[in-house]
Amino acid sequence: MLLDLADPTKIIYRSDYPVLEPDMWYENDWKPGIVYASGSIIKDGELFVYYGGGDKYVAVAKANLSEFLHKLTNNQHAILEPVKI
Repeated sequence: MLLDLADPTKIIYRSDYPVLEPDMWYENDWKPGIVYASGSIIKDGELFVYYGGGDKYVAVAKANLSEFLHKLTNNQHAILEPVKI
């Protein structure tokens, strides 16, 4: 969801769909079906979200920021893709 910068209690947009789902084995180890978003950065037009998977691993997922925001604000399925190293 996107919150108002001046009043973070105000929700501007909220996705009807999950933006990050645990699909990889390491995201489903120990606590299957759970990912914990814990921080994000924007670099060179990309949104990177750091998250914990399965309560044992740290990973990062990304999306083009412009495309992600466009989809989110137009009620389309905005998705963060896990970064494979």
